[in-house]
Amino acid sequence: MSYTPLETIFHNAQKGSGYTRSKQTTRAKTVIDSLAEKGWSKAYLKTAFHNLDDQLLAGWPEELFQEYYMKETAQVHSTLEESLLKMGITPLKAHKTALIMAPIQNTRYTQKQLLDVALEYLLGWYKPITPPDAAYFLHPETINEWIPFEKKHIMNVSYSCRYTAIKRFEQQIQSTFPTESGRIFFHTTNWRGAINIMDIINVTKSRPCLDFGYNRAFYVSESAYDAIDWGYKNSPNWQDEVAVVVFQVPHNFQNDFAYKDLTQNSEEWKWTVTSFRDCEPTRDVLEYDDSYDFIYGPMLANPEYYRTEGPKLHRPPVMQLAAKNKAATRYLYKCMKGAFIFRKLYRPV
Repeated sequence: MSYTPLETIFHNAQKGSGYTRSKQTTRAKTVIDSLAEKGWSKAYLKTAFHNLDDQLLAGWPEELFQEYYMKETAQVHSTLEESLLKMGITPLKAHKTALIMAPIQNTRYTQKQLLDVALEYLLGWYKPITPPDAAYFLHPETINEWIPFEKKHIMNVSYSCRYTAIKRFEQQIQSTFPTESGRIFFHTTNWRGAINIMDIINVTKSRPCLDFGYNRAFYVSESAYDAIDWGYKNSPNWQDEVAVVVFQVPHNFQNDFAYKDLTQNSEEWKWTVTSFRDCEPTRDVLEYDDSYDFIYGPMLANPEYYRTEGPKLHRPPVMQLAAKNKAATRYLYKCMKGAFIFRKLYRPV
């Protein structure tokens, strides 16, 4: 009898399978370590995957393998928590996941679908979880409320990321964050990106050679309109799962940061955005790039045509702040307030 790779691995995990133990490969250890970080018991994983090798993993992207294997072997028990425990999820993680899933239980989802969604949540595919008849993973009473979520806060807003939402979004920002406490900045991303940023700001996710850096930097904008505009334009790529991470930065930076303000010198601003966008690592460019922790100034309005038209400003100018190194992103992380999670325009079936 022949098995698919998943069936082979599954049968290898059963007692009395008769398969010969093989030396576990580096990639197999990577799969086990990855799943252990996401909530699986390492002892369970070592038993389940004791014959996992490169031949069985061939052709499987790691994350896709994890999802397909766990769904293939998932069995429904009397409660979701019990089902997760039987799959090797640690007790604390199983309990927490069941609580997070509570709002979408007793809906149109079957018990197997609920288990699949819980697995997708654990594997990092869907955060926040989307119920079949709403766009929020917490109780409806928390909508439009600033609530704690792990390390930071979130607000599940009752509207989608569209231009018609700009005034409402601005009003919520103004009512939630008094401006005397500092300047408000925004970073637009998708749901999953927002959850990741609330855990750690990782500049490796950014692109190099943008307005204020030859190397990668983390950019935040001072414009609520720009935050909504960017979210709306990218919503088709994000399955309409748009989020805006909000920061409140003190009016005066710490003295130990090298801070560059380009708002008063238009010629220096033109040289900066042109030099970094050209992406030529000359000595002058690299020295300038390494001289500052933060650069603040106008966003380039014509990144595709600045070579032929010259660098231009938005009207009115859109101000942005670039955190250019680890010390800067750590400071910006401390200034993070949380994320606004926008409603999806469409609803899953």
